[in-house]
Amino acid sequence: MYELDPKIEKTSIHVGYVTLDKVGGQAVRFDCRLVKDNRYFWALIIPELEGIEEIHDLSAEAFDAASKLTRHFSDAIKTATSCEKINSAAIGNVVKMLHIHVVARNAGDEAWPHPVWGRGEAKPMTKTIETWRLAVIRDAIKSFSI
Repeated sequence: MYELDPKIEKTSIHVGYVTLDKVGGQAVRFDCRLVKDNRYFWALIIPELEGIEEIHDLSAEAFDAASKLTRHFSDAIKTATSCEKINSAAIGNVVKMLHIHVVARNAGDEAWPHPVWGRGEAKPMTKTIETWRLAVIRDAIKSFSI
């Protein structure tokens, strides 16, 4: 049975789901989340599939769906933020379950030019920033289609 890693649950906000009915003959649901860190607009995409730790563990169809969803989120966040760069990755060194990061980056941000993972302490989001980021992700979820 699929269970969200407690670290992801603690450090992010569930925004919504993308459910695809025709992925290799089975439904695949992606949990779309916002990382609770004011420093970066940082989304997570998590395929709700038991035992999936690496991107290559996905079926070819689920991999294609995850790639298209990552591309869609990347475009939505880049458009919304006018950031200089989008970082997307599935690292999984600390949290083993497969989760894909989509992060807006700009020269001069706290971690620049290094990856955001493990750099500094997360800062609480203001209510205004949180509301806006949630709206951007919700819109991306609603507008996604394969």
